[in-house]
Amino acid sequence: MDFEIIWNESLNVLTISLTRARNLRSCDSNGLSDPYVKLHIVPGVAKATKLRSHAIRRTLNPDFDETLVYNGISSDDMKTKTLK
Repeated sequence: MDFEIIWNESLNVLTISLTRARNLRSCDSNGLSDPYVKLHIVPGVAKATKLRSHAIRRTLNPDFDETLVYNGISSDDMKTKTLK
């Protein structure tokens, strides 16, 4: 999985840029999958800290080219929470 994580301390914004994934395991009977990425910041309220990318249909080598953004991430959050 290729991705980049950038935290802008002055704006309290955490940006995750998803690039691509390669050689994923097949989960469908046709030998392919519809992969997507789920992100959670823990500990935290599940729905409030959950982000999801778009699904890329019928591939084991998806090119996501997508950016997911968490707003309101403080320096305390960066010290005490985990991106899962």
